[in-house]
Amino acid sequence: MHKVSSEPFRILFVDDEVQAVKYFEKAFGRRFSVQTATNADEAVAILESRDDFAVVVTDQRMPGRTGVSLLSYLRERRPEIIRILTTAYADLDSAIAGVNSGEIFRYITKPWNLKALEAELAHALDFFTIRRERNQLLNEKLAVVHKTVLRDRVFSLAAASSALPSVDNAAVSSVTFMLDCLKSDGLAPAMARSWAAFPSRDYWQLPIMECRRAQATLAGMAALRCPALVAPTTVDLVKLFAASYEGGPIPNVVAQHSRSWPAVLVPHEALSEITNFMIARLASWRTGDASIHIAAVVDGDEFGIAAEASSVDLAAALSESPILSLPKHTVEPGIVEMMRMVLMAGHYGGRLSSTPTTAGGWRFRISLPTATVQVPRPMSEQRLEDLLDAYDRFIAPTYS
Repeated sequence: MHKVSSEPFRILFVDDEVQAVKYFEKAFGRRFSVQTATNADEAVAILESRDDFAVVVTDQRMPGRTGVSLLSYLRERRPEIIRILTTAYADLDSAIAGVNSGEIFRYITKPWNLKALEAELAHALDFFTIRRERNQLLNEKLAVVHKTVLRDRVFSLAAASSALPSVDNAAVSSVTFMLDCLKSDGLAPAMARSWAAFPSRDYWQLPIMECRRAQATLAGMAALRCPALVAPTTVDLVKLFAASYEGGPIPNVVAQHSRSWPAVLVPHEALSEITNFMIARLASWRTGDASIHIAAVVDGDEFGIAAEASSVDLAAALSESPILSLPKHTVEPGIVEMMRMVLMAGHYGGRLSSTPTTAGGWRFRISLPTATVQVPRPMSEQRLEDLLDAYDRFIAPTYS
């Protein structure tokens, strides 16, 4: 009877020859934790049911999928697993091609030299463990970088907004927008997945990227000039959205028919610019022929316009987030424009939010005053503390 191996990670051996499977188990089952499969499909099913496999050793010639085909699949789906191909001399061309294409870590010819194969298996497990530990350490360091970048973006935007003399309520508007973003369900995991794809070779350039981003965003915010309010604007949703999108008519856009909506204390030019931005972004992010619905909501002294796409590409939406988007060498114009629209809405006493829906869509909402002219709202210390608390709550489960 074989004693149980103390190895924390497992080796999967794949061969359609039953005798080869028994031979492998007998030769290495005492030292290593071994599981076997007799074809590639069975191997895939086993690998998808557990995550403790470190090494896969497979024969090349099998009915159905070949060994190289299986290892190619693993390279895409489970790249952390060490891939070894075992083959007869007659199949060396396939093995060499697999090595050259990066599909396999080693190839071992049959018949086996048991001591040499045992050494290769031990080496593969050691390599897997070392690489795993390195990746864990790297991920811990990168998590610190991610948290620092996000925190700096949040509070630098709040600080920069407070220094804009030509825009009323800039700091309050920016902080409120960021609070809505940080409190949205589902954005933290999506951001983490996005940032996981950031090339490690570019990390040394992060300060340069973030400096360019801050400069472009601040320049766009500082250049904002909000039209003066001459008279309240009467809202007709159908006409407003039919005329607002500069790119031309968009299919599957449904606007709620107008009735006697209250007039809003926002110039028509400003309202058109903000709604143009909302509909353009949703049209850019939505998937396929997903519908966009526009509706109005009256809430006391506020009038709200909501534009919602039923389904969006979340990565595309995040790429234009002023605080959550992946760092890039060039700044997405949508990031700058988003902050400009936030500030414009705030200047007239309103607010703009941009958040995901629970059903996989995205929703913009602009809330506008209807009753009295809004006086400038100062930034309170409590509001900044709320922002810090929202940041902590957002980041904690993501990088715990």
